[in-house]
Amino acid sequence: MFIARISRGRTVREFVTAVLFIPAGFTFFWMTVFGNTAIFVDTGIAAGELGAEVARDVSVGLFQFFTYLPFTGLTSTLAVALVAIFFVTSSDSGSLVIDTIAAGGETETTTLQRVFWCALEGLVAASLLLAGGLGALQSATIASALPFTFVMLALVWALYVGMRADLAQREAHAAVPQVAPAYPASGLTWQRRLGLMLHAPSEKETLAFIQKDVKPALEQVARELTERGREAFVEEEESGAIALTSPAEDMRNFVYGVAPASQKLPAFSAFDAARSGLRYEARTQFSSGSKGYDIMGMTRDQIIHDVLIQYERYLLLVQSTASDWSRRRPSMTFRPRRKSKGF
Repeated sequence: MFIARISRGRTVREFVTAVLFIPAGFTFFWMTVFGNTAIFVDTGIAAGELGAEVARDVSVGLFQFFTYLPFTGLTSTLAVALVAIFFVTSSDSGSLVIDTIAAGGETETTTLQRVFWCALEGLVAASLLLAGGLGALQSATIASALPFTFVMLALVWALYVGMRADLAQREAHAAVPQVAPAYPASGLTWQRRLGLMLHAPSEKETLAFIQKDVKPALEQVARELTERGREAFVEEEESGAIALTSPAEDMRNFVYGVAPASQKLPAFSAFDAARSGLRYEARTQFSSGSKGYDIMGMTRDQIIHDVLIQYERYLLLVQSTASDWSRRRPSMTFRPRRKSKGF
């Protein structure tokens, strides 16, 4: 979870290179240089004393090794600093994951809550070391990792299927260039788009836009689809999110959802960064799980036009067997609470 969060926005190639090859390459370099040097020292000038020291206490093996090299004080100090950095960053990332899980998936939690999990981790680790129970914990961890390997293999297969579906969807879009593109604020004048960039909508304005413009537009499309023989209805959520759904058999439903979302305002000075305001958006959601975009400021006709573009893309994708749309899947994270009357 930690690696995925800090890698957001990177390509798959960059992710694989940074997560797999660079750490493995550094470990190979470290073990080759220091391992071969330690063997050379132990079989030479140390006459077996280095190996005996490591056998007595493996935790001081690195520092015993440094005593046979120049600048022992400097290298030992640097090693202590690197070990401290390793434990601090590991504890911080672990606390982030535990904090997120304990908060029900919420990533923006209070500093006090994060500090609590850090302190609890340190307390548990210290207790295990004092009680001498670390070996049992390590054995239990290794034993529990065996069944998890099968889960990892299933995740690898799911990743392969998902990436193949993404490529098929991209090829389907490229194969039909006559389909009009959908993009944020399509159809708006440049003056209107500039005004939206400079004005940060509030949560109240965003919710009002969804109710006043988005909801009637989606209901109009749902009504027209129903009259033409394609069942469609509009669903709402208590949070203000709304979605147009057209069910389909043996394939994913067509979903065009709009939900309020927020992001931090850009900071052009230290004073702006301290205020840390939020900009609210009316962000789209689709059954494909693809990244949505802000439609704040569109008129009803423009929203309807955008829905039809996405529906035309949906019809193209369901015709592609490689896109994996022929299988039932959870359509989106949107969880409807009630249906609008008549749909």
